[in-house]
Amino acid sequence: MKNEFRQNLTIQSVTWINSADTKATALLTIYGALAALTLATNSFPSVISCNGEFIGFLSYFSGTLLGIICSIFALNPRLNRKSYIMENPSDLFIFDLAKLSFENFESKLNRLSKKQIINENEQQLYSLCKIASIKMKWVKRSILFFSLIAFGFFLIILNKTIEHVA
Repeated sequence: MKNEFRQNLTIQSVTWINSADTKATALLTIYGALAALTLATNSFPSVISCNGEFIGFLSYFSGTLLGIICSIFALNPRLNRKSYIMENPSDLFIFDLAKLSFENFESKLNRLSKKQIINENEQQLYSLCKIASIKMKWVKRSILFFSLIAFGFFLIILNKTIEHVA
């Protein structure tokens, strides 16, 4: 029962990480297209006039920039060893495994007792859950800044409509 729970939690964490990566990549693509469109059309309003169009552009531009930053952080969360290991230091920290040769990895693994292996597995699972949580936090922030872009776009359209009517 406990092993089944661990396995399900591992699959769920990996799925959550993949989902966050997919969403962040899609958002980054959209933000990149919006930034390229803004630069290509040279649609920068005059800084001198502080009207609705300028405020809308500022909202649009800052939302795009902050959305890009959040998407990048979602794809590459800040990781450090201390924040992922609970009480006991891990012998097989997930991000150190790639630095080992297979022979060193196998040797380290063979020296561990069954209890140590279970502890290592639990710490790795904990690390996966933390990573998934961090990634989703940045994706949510990126989506929030997308609403700032929509608000800015709305202000720009509203200002142009008012100017056209007047």
